[in-house]
Amino acid sequence: MHVDPGRLVPLGYDRRVHLLRRGREALGSDAERRAPAAAGVAIVAGVVLLQWVYVVAPLLHAKPLIWQDSIDYVRLSTTPIPAIFTRSRPPLYPYLIHLLGHGRTLLVVQGVVSAASFDILALAVFTRAGRGWFRYAAAAFIACMAVSQSVSLWNYSILTESFTLSVNALALASWVRLRGSRALVPALGLAAFAGSMLRDSEVMLFLLLAVALGAYGLYSRPERRLQWATAVCVAAVALGALYVAAGTKRTSVYLKDVFYVRIFPYPERVAWFAAHGMPDSSAIDALARAGSAKPGVAKVVRYNTSKPAYFPLNAWFRDAASREYLLYLATHPGYVLLEPFQQPTQAFNSVGLNVRGYAPRGQKYPRLLDAIVFPPGWLLLVGSLVVAALLLSEGAADERLFVQGALMVAAGLVLTLIVWHAEGQEIARHNLESDVVGRIGVMVALASLGVAPARVTELDQGFADTN
Repeated sequence: MHVDPGRLVPLGYDRRVHLLRRGREALGSDAERRAPAAAGVAIVAGVVLLQWVYVVAPLLHAKPLIWQDSIDYVRLSTTPIPAIFTRSRPPLYPYLIHLLGHGRTLLVVQGVVSAASFDILALAVFTRAGRGWFRYAAAAFIACMAVSQSVSLWNYSILTESFTLSVNALALASWVRLRGSRALVPALGLAAFAGSMLRDSEVMLFLLLAVALGAYGLYSRPERRLQWATAVCVAAVALGALYVAAGTKRTSVYLKDVFYVRIFPYPERVAWFAAHGMPDSSAIDALARAGSAKPGVAKVVRYNTSKPAYFPLNAWFRDAASREYLLYLATHPGYVLLEPFQQPTQAFNSVGLNVRGYAPRGQKYPRLLDAIVFPPGWLLLVGSLVVAALLLSEGAADERLFVQGALMVAAGLVLTLIVWHAEGQEIARHNLESDVVGRIGVMVALASLGVAPARVTELDQGFADTN
């Protein structure tokens, strides 16, 4: 039998040296190894330039966009610290307005924080992923989300969306890099606190993130204790914020909007709630019969909350409506799962399912890049599933990172349902956070693919055999 001397593998220490030499040969020449680094530098430089040109620089000369919610935030910005927690809005954004004013300075800070947050998330995904080229594409995609119009337009408005998206990006970055780093546990807890103090809907996102952390802990046994400890921390913060919000009764305002557009126009639904203690059902049915709606526009049945005749109904909304509405959802699963897809625009004060109606007039943004970074959700999901199926069939994926991305997508989809059932107006705006979280999850999952070339795997196996 002929033996090729070049294939003989020494033993012990010499075996390790031999494997290192084989690994260097497998990974290629110095020029080949420098190519990915050069590509990374080029991508970073290009993204930072785009962010300056399209995100930060325009804000230096922009005028703030004022909406109805903006007026409330500015009014609350003069409320003293202890009392601000009990008002009609979460306290953090009014306090930021108190510190920064409601002019151009606030806009610039929103833009800078947005760009930096998505850059940090992109870096976290890049450094967490393996050696494959997908990590470059995924990181560039995530960083460029800050440039897309669907994200950058909120930097011009006195609204919570810009800071909320930034906090979510930082929270997901902390989770991606949580593996083996206990220092990021308080970072996730702080993100949960900041998000919950910005928007009430963020409470549900971080509760879902806590569930995702727990599920990931079940999957990844080496990280189980760390993931579960973080899940408890995040859930505790979110539940605390939910308790504060419930104590202020401000959620009854959101619930009235839901009833105006999805309960009151339907006599059978009104009858169900009347059987569960809702007063004035006959008057509501009369208002519904008297009202009308334009084709393609949701019918809104609204009552005069200042009329004494409706004071009992006001009291019911304040004291019992949330409980009964949750019971209705629990006993009507078909409505919960199907209604958002059958009538997704069943809301008022909306601009359809597109947030671009909130953009400042004449906003400049890279249209081709925007179309690539923010394609229709179904197209992004289908394309990603096809690519993932092809690569997973080769067995080349960082399974733990892939699971994290899949859990982010699941959290985004569940949050979409929750927000739709909890909000009766401006659905596109209120579902923005869930949309962005889902898209980030897709990119995190794709970043995990193609990271284990066979020759490198063989090298790693050789080291395992020596230990």
